[in-house]
Amino acid sequence: MSIKTAFLTVFLGCLCWPASAQPAPATGSVIEGDVVDGDTGQGIPGARVSLGTEEDGPWFTSTDGAGHFRFTGLAKKGYQIAARQIGFMPPEGSPSSFGGSRRVQAGQAEPVRIELIRYAVIAGIVTDSSGEPISTAQISVLRKAPVEARVMQRPERRLADGRNRLETVGRTYTDQRGAYRVVRLRPGAYYVQAEPRHSGMPSDDRTARATYYGGALDLGGAKPIEATAGNTFANINVEILKRPGVRVSGRIVAPAVQEGRASSEPVFTSISLSSLSGESGNTNGPYASANGDRFEIQDVLPGRYTIEAVTHQRNGRPEAREELAGSIQTIEVDQTDLTGLTVALQPPRDLPGIVRLDERCHSGKVRLTVSRFGLRDVAVNPDGSFVVKNLLPSRQWLSASIEGDEFATLGAVRLGGRESEGGFMMQGEDYGPLSVDIVCPRGSVSGEVRDASGAPAEGALIALVSTVEPGDRRLVRIDQAGGRFDIPVRPGVYNVFACSGTNGQPSLSRDCQKGPGPVTIKDGTNSPVALTLPVGRPKEGSK
Repeated sequence: MSIKTAFLTVFLGCLCWPASAQPAPATGSVIEGDVVDGDTGQGIPGARVSLGTEEDGPWFTSTDGAGHFRFTGLAKKGYQIAARQIGFMPPEGSPSSFGGSRRVQAGQAEPVRIELIRYAVIAGIVTDSSGEPISTAQISVLRKAPVEARVMQRPERRLADGRNRLETVGRTYTDQRGAYRVVRLRPGAYYVQAEPRHSGMPSDDRTARATYYGGALDLGGAKPIEATAGNTFANINVEILKRPGVRVSGRIVAPAVQEGRASSEPVFTSISLSSLSGESGNTNGPYASANGDRFEIQDVLPGRYTIEAVTHQRNGRPEAREELAGSIQTIEVDQTDLTGLTVALQPPRDLPGIVRLDERCHSGKVRLTVSRFGLRDVAVNPDGSFVVKNLLPSRQWLSASIEGDEFATLGAVRLGGRESEGGFMMQGEDYGPLSVDIVCPRGSVSGEVRDASGAPAEGALIALVSTVEPGDRRLVRIDQAGGRFDIPVRPGVYNVFACSGTNGQPSLSRDCQKGPGPVTIKDGTNSPVALTLPVGRPKEGSK
């Protein structure tokens, strides 16, 4: 069974288990808790809660007007629990973010807390230039997301800053009316792209292009949609633009070492274009394979590109292929065919460099990683010098960290007189050195926490949750007298919670209290905030 099929089975099962499901026994242990709105901290009434194991259940109940639920008569063992409500979804980073469930123990002293958030909806119509609806157009809902080191080995739609990428969070197709609707979107800024579906027949109109909402062919001219929780954003209509493409062709010149290789060794050269227009750096562009020493790429839109050629030895899996020679250069494509290009391949070579640390960074072991399609760790000497071995002329991306300094991040990168962010482009004349700056920006949030009676809340837990990446959570126990705290944190925008419970899960109405609005943390500055702990929920049997 595929992952997609398994997910669908679980999801539908959670929604549609039959009424004949086993009734819970009358005696035994208890599992109870609350289903809450992660944004407001209020209980969600009428939410459908399911409980079961592979052997027993499933059993169902609904939350009361305060969002509380209770299962009784259970065997004292572990169960899987999940909650559903129309208009809500699990928050990013929670155990059930992908529609699954979480494990709980019957008879546990601490009530179960299930957090859901309201989702946004984006809808609209796709038409051609005459206003006629286009059916079966593919709709992609995209957002900017930070590049993470652990996924850098996969080809990504990086933006020009090298630090962010385009992430697809929703996809669907238009119906016969040209209409589409994408649901279960978390609050945030999104881009909508509509792409006409071609049948592969000669009669297809190849001039019809993938178009962003806002009437643009690249992200630089696209209009973002600021989706907010619980709202439907209709009339996000896209008119498919038509633009003819041109031909880019030329000759490949192999280095002497390549010409001297035995002809029996299988090699091939691939040519690819990456757009540099607007913000869409390194997006997937047209590509082709060389035919002898000639290449030709069809249907290229006007714009600014990098053209990259790589000669591989054809042996085994793609990631195991040996790169023998390469080339990269920047070209401008206009309304006419671009012919007569010369692409001069060069063999790999070593690139020396130096790492420079910001004065606020800790003196620890530096880790530098170079990435194009796969990750390569680079050894950095105590004096900051390093050498990247066997590097082809190409565009490379970097990540940097310092052992013991959580705030360390990559700063400016310089090569061949050019400064960039997130990486570098090594062309034929670039022999180094490569200069890499590591910076350690940090701000802080401080304040005090008091309980409902006004007394200092010593031992409370402070939770900082990024408004950009909700899965980015920082939890700190207050250990200062008087309930005061001072927490260093990366610059950004955070929601701040004071938690009296031990689970440290923010946004839970009876354990945590959210501060007054998001707090913006700037580099080198302190942001004060005052918090009050919520009144604790009475124990069972008390009044």
